[in-house]
Amino acid sequence: MNARTWVESYMKSMSPDLIRCAMVEHVDLSDDSDRADNEALLVDGYTEAQREQFWQDLDFEFDYGCGEISGTIWLKNGRWMEVVSSNGSDSWVMKDAPPIPKRLKEHPWVFETVGEFRLYPPLIVKPGQTIENDDLGLHLFGRPEMTYEDCKADLLDELCFLWRSYVDADINRLTSDAIDLRNNLLARIARRS
Repeated sequence: MNARTWVESYMKSMSPDLIRCAMVEHVDLSDDSDRADNEALLVDGYTEAQREQFWQDLDFEFDYGCGEISGTIWLKNGRWMEVVSSNGSDSWVMKDAPPIPKRLKEHPWVFETVGEFRLYPPLIVKPGQTIENDDLGLHLFGRPEMTYEDCKADLLDELCFLWRSYVDADINRLTSDAIDLRNNLLARIARRS
């Protein structure tokens, strides 16, 4: 059976916007190893490209008789789904969310689109760390407990402020440093109307 088809059959009724992160592993029991033979990870705060890579990584065949496939899908509503499939039977169970594994949380957050703003190139942030980008005038304090959604909301507030203050402002009232910042914002950020 194809792993992507198998996972999609359980997720087809779920909105993609509800998924926070996911992990699917396949272990071939015929080779005496407990190591995962195939693994697909969808990191917390994933981008569209990372979501597509997750689905590509799931595009492998597995045999119920020779292995075990397991998966966990963390949802943005604080719940999670877990499945274990072995010897042809599988079941998904909805539960309260367990902690997200470190390897899914510590992946850098990539911000390509924030609200109506699209950043070129994307802004890459380590979870919980302060964002400092002098070219764009960004200075946001990180917090250890900060989630991807918190960081994105703070970043949106800051981008709106910078856009109003420098791009939408009367250019004749800006200092030369402010005009340089305005030009940097216009070169690196596109705003949808």
